Amino acid sequence: AACNTLSIVPNSSAFPEISGNQAILVDCANINEIYQAMKSLIDNEKISLISSKFQPISYDWQKAGQELESLFSGLI
Repeated sequence: AACNTLSIVPNSSAFPEISGNQAILVDCANINEIYQAMKSLIDNEKISLISSKFQPISYDWQKAGQELESLFSGLI
């Protein structure tokens, strides 16, 4: 996303939240799904360059840190 291109990221953990619509989400255990995502980006380079400009990254690291701190404080 930083280079105005779509990324291929795992559909697990925080990747979907962080990447928003600037990524193609894949199951890391599914090699065919990864292949299809890579092929899609190669075959549709112009689309991937345009699509990545639609949504600025909206992940808030400050908020994430505060939520994590709150979680850990609750465990003490």
